[in-house]
Amino acid sequence: MKSILFYFNSMTPAGGIERVIATLANKFSEDLKVTILVKDNAYSHYSLNEKIQLVSLDCEINFDMNNKVSRVIEAGKNLLKSQKKLKNFLAKNKFDYYYVAHPLN
Repeated sequence: MKSILFYFNSMTPAGGIERVIATLANKFSEDLKVTILVKDNAYSHYSLNEKIQLVSLDCEINFDMNNKVSRVIEAGKNLLKSQKKLKNFLAKNKFDYYYVAHPLN
């Protein structure tokens, strides 16, 4: 069976892109092995088919909304940390298709 990986920052918010990813993943799970990889908690606000695997890189980002410099530094550190964990994840797991829903990912 072919497989697809959806990679996104988080499925926790009740936003539009999260709903689109959940809808696509549920539909694709009828014919493909589906994995959703997120940076934060392995939780989805939207219902997912039980066949879908939701996996976390454990790279949650917490911004200090009162300090712009701190946010920039935190974003850079998070990018480097998640990039290393993503490389390790992809080295251990092979997929036929990839869906990246954020340009910085």
